[in-house]
Amino acid sequence: MTLYSLFKKARSADWSEANAYNVQWSVEHHEGVAYFFVRETSGLDSWLKVNLRFAPKGATVHRGFDRAWKSIRDEVVGALKGSEKVIAAGFSKGGGIVTVAHKDLQAIFPAVRTYAFGAPRVFTWRGWRQNRDSFDQLKRVYVRGDAVTHLPPLVLGFRHVGEGEAMGILGFFLVPLVAPLSLVFRAFFHHPNRYEKLLKGRQ
Repeated sequence: MTLYSLFKKARSADWSEANAYNVQWSVEHHEGVAYFFVRETSGLDSWLKVNLRFAPKGATVHRGFDRAWKSIRDEVVGALKGSEKVIAAGFSKGGGIVTVAHKDLQAIFPAVRTYAFGAPRVFTWRGWRQNRDSFDQLKRVYVRGDAVTHLPPLVLGFRHVGEGEAMGILGFFLVPLVAPLSLVFRAFFHHPNRYEKLLKGRQ
């Protein structure tokens, strides 16, 4: 499955019912491969319960995304049981959750490969240092200039993990812009249509 196909599927799977953290997920099996998808943010409730729950002092991972993953972990692992190859993917909030999930899944399914599209930063520097060898099979795909991929801010101690693959060149031109205008463009670069267009062009 291409990155374009994975992205499309990560936004249109047969979703579970939303739980207390407003997390929806799906597991599908195709030709010996198990695909685990997590849906993107859907409403203010997701921001309040997941995205804006940062990390307490000394933590290794974003508290909101960690709790969101743990709220579905047992069900997901059960649905993946018996799979030799697992591919996880998600966009935006979904990308953040599969990033947090990657380490747990790797311990159970060594052949897991994770693709996080437009994901925020979910590990702290401490978490990255302690687990840096766990992310060699995690790819972070992002559009240059995407606002969400710059959150939470570096000053709060968060950083990205895994291999980064950037798309688009317009993000390079955001630096000279005044902050308010820059934020408008950065929000535009996170739109799923932008990702879909660039991914389709890379096939």
